[in-house]
Amino acid sequence: MATQPAFSPPTAPHIHVSGETCPYCQQEIPNERVAEIRERYEADQQRQEKEFAARLDAQVSSIRIQFDEARKADIAALNEQHATAIAQQKAESVLQQNAAREEGKKLADSALQQQIELLTTAQTASAEKAQEAEQKRLEAVGELTTFKAQQEATIKLARDEVRTAMEAQKLEDINAVNAKNAAEAKVLNEKIAALQKLVDAEEADGVDIKVLEHLKKAYPKDDFRVVGKNTGAEIIHTVRSNNKKACGTIVYDTRSRDIWSSKFASNLRQDMVAEKANHAVLVTGKLQKGAGHVQICDGVVCVKPTCALAIADILRNEIVHSHSQRLSAEGRERKTEHLYTYITSDGFTKLLESMEGTDEKLLKLEEDEQKAHKAMWSKRGSLLKSQQRDHAKMREQIEAIIESSIEE
Repeated sequence: MATQPAFSPPTAPHIHVSGETCPYCQQEIPNERVAEIRERYEADQQRQEKEFAARLDAQVSSIRIQFDEARKADIAALNEQHATAIAQQKAESVLQQNAAREEGKKLADSALQQQIELLTTAQTASAEKAQEAEQKRLEAVGELTTFKAQQEATIKLARDEVRTAMEAQKLEDINAVNAKNAAEAKVLNEKIAALQKLVDAEEADGVDIKVLEHLKKAYPKDDFRVVGKNTGAEIIHTVRSNNKKACGTIVYDTRSRDIWSSKFASNLRQDMVAEKANHAVLVTGKLQKGAGHVQICDGVVCVKPTCALAIADILRNEIVHSHSQRLSAEGRERKTEHLYTYITSDGFTKLLESMEGTDEKLLKLEEDEQKAHKAMWSKRGSLLKSQQRDHAKMREQIEAIIESSIEE
């Protein structure tokens, strides 16, 4: 921008006098007009400065407006470019997500189909194996029943033959019959033992039948239901009071196992909740290391087979007692917690060990009694045979005397 001159030439002619110099034309002015000229000069100078400032402000405002408009245009262009880029990026992202989703769906459907095929194949094989095992078991049971009937018939026939031989006093026939019967009995016993092993092998998973028989014998008024499953509960025990009202339920899993796994308890726990049972009992030969005879796992009482009936009796009594007292749910849970704490304590473990020791002594006493009976039967048989020999000798001597008397 061009600078303005310090002074503007006067718009009208003026008179110069001697004295001061005129600021417009640089001529001397008289002294009496110096003040007037100075005031007019200063007024002109102020007016020019105001006009210059006004023009400068107008130019600055114009430049600022142009700059603001240019900046707004640039910002609008940048925003438009940014929005276009964002929209394009979103579109690409949506396309990528859709492609990834379709790919993931295809993979998931393929994996699911494979799992379904594998499960179907495994279920079919398991069903065929179970059917084949059941067929073998039924055949073995039928064979065993037939051989037992044959054994009974053979024993009956042998008894009749022995009785006939003893009545006829024919010692040799008796010995021959005894030897024959012993040989046949040995063969039959060997076949029965082999068949029994086969039946035991086929019914290895049916140990619950023995437990069920003991439970039915101990509690004839209660209801029992057998569930045909491979895991979880297999016996549902409905406890009834003396007036035959249902008091509660106990579920049992008594499958024969040689390993311990917490999954057995978890599966039984699920069935306990489904049946709304009061207690769940897992009977297994293997417990967690260091557990002793009884342990609590996931709210399930895990116990060894030798203590199963004792635990069942304790839990059943608790159900009947709680029902008679009409306890609330909170009271029953508190009692159950105290009961589980007791049956896993050292004192209760010692009682179980004492019971096991007593059972072993009773079994030993029964074995000794059977051995004593066998010894007694053996002695009796020896005496009978000796008596038969004496009778035979006596008859021979009498017949000899009679025959010699006739000849004489």
